[in-house]
Amino acid sequence: MINGVINKVAPRTVISTNGEAFITQNGIRQLGYDKWKMIWNGNHFAPPAVGSVLYLPGTPGFGSTILDYSSDYVLHFTGSANSSVDLTAIHDATDKLWVSFWFKLDSAFDSNSSSDMYLMGKFVNSTNYWDIRLYQGDGGMYLSHREGNGEESVSSSETSWLADTWYHIIASCSTVAGQRMIVNGGTAQTSAGDQTAISLVVSLVAGAYQVDTIGGFIGEIKELTVGTDDLSGGEEAGLYAGTRPGDEDNYWDLHEGTGTTAYDSAGSADGTIDSANVWEGTGTRRGNDGTITGATWRQLPAGLSYLSFDGSDDKIDCGSASNLNFTSGDFTLEHWLFQDSIGDKVTFTNSVFNTVGYALHLASTSKMFLRTNQAAANQVTTSSAVLTATTWQHIVVTRTGTDVLIYRNGVDITDTAGTHTDPVTSNKPLTIGLRDDGYGDLAGDLALIRIYSELKTPAFITNHYNQERHLFGV
Repeated sequence: MINGVINKVAPRTVISTNGEAFITQNGIRQLGYDKWKMIWNGNHFAPPAVGSVLYLPGTPGFGSTILDYSSDYVLHFTGSANSSVDLTAIHDATDKLWVSFWFKLDSAFDSNSSSDMYLMGKFVNSTNYWDIRLYQGDGGMYLSHREGNGEESVSSSETSWLADTWYHIIASCSTVAGQRMIVNGGTAQTSAGDQTAISLVVSLVAGAYQVDTIGGFIGEIKELTVGTDDLSGGEEAGLYAGTRPGDEDNYWDLHEGTGTTAYDSAGSADGTIDSANVWEGTGTRRGNDGTITGATWRQLPAGLSYLSFDGSDDKIDCGSASNLNFTSGDFTLEHWLFQDSIGDKVTFTNSVFNTVGYALHLASTSKMFLRTNQAAANQVTTSSAVLTATTWQHIVVTRTGTDVLIYRNGVDITDTAGTHTDPVTSNKPLTIGLRDDGYGDLAGDLALIRIYSELKTPAFITNHYNQERHLFGV
């Protein structure tokens, strides 16, 4: 037992100096394990992922309401001397280094700004450094590298940056390809002859060029990815679209929402968040709490609470908030499913057939399908016939534009793909386990129910499956 919580894990458990449990589970280091079984904002479950609009982790485990813990935390940097994230002394000697991240400024930046603003750095001294900064001289963003000789640098074509606007940056150094910088998926700015290897034994820092220095970044940074190879054009495009290459060395989403640790979910370089950084966002639940009708609370041996549906009018009603009523926007549906038997059932829906909304159905053919509806029309994407009864399965469905994909246990099982049109805005509540008109009574169990207002990548989906499967004995 750790922090008063039963610690049911595989034998390979290491307890860190502060009492947190970090384990290797199914071949993956569970850096977020503390978040699943210990404390996040006083709760024994993980924080919501980026883009969450509904997150039902099984709280409180009793009563007629299941609480929504979706939120929109991001890490804010103040520009002061103690506003940065120390990502540890990694990649001290490497021929290649690339970084990808999103940033948003508190105030606009251009050549009229009063001083430079550093977003990242590895700084030894004034003649040995690597950094990414907004340069007051011309308003551009610069990637600069120096190893005792002259500085090598490449800069963006952009020379002005708006406030309260997210920008995506890819910056890379390579002894083969030289230096590259890409802003928002645009044309790469290059300096092909600048090919000096990095040899800087010092911390990699986000939000400043080194820890405890002024002149740092003022704004927000998220989804920071680092690798030590040459990115292909497809990988660069993928990073802007939200798909990581899969062979990255480090990934910090900077979305924990609490505490002073930035977890590295791709490597082992957990970062230390300095004292002046602030978690921003609502910091509170979004309020799409579900009203439970009929379904009963149960608990897994691992301690996770979930809801069981008996196939007779049981449902969760999450209301009709606009952020659950997707039309043209991307979305992702995610949950763990246990079917008592195979049959025609509903998991998520706010739809009226051939009229409005979207719905995720289970079929008596052991398939599942997502339907989008418009006036006198609908489109369907169907999975292969691989769903099973009496076992827990991780289910994810993504929609972007005309395309829908269906995943089971981290694997794409899409069989027949429809060409989807935007669902018409629905005035129906989002219900889980039963359609609003009483159709599709689910007989089975649902756990860790989540909806995101963005397309989640195959890597994200596989990560969630592998990080959570031990909770369900899978």
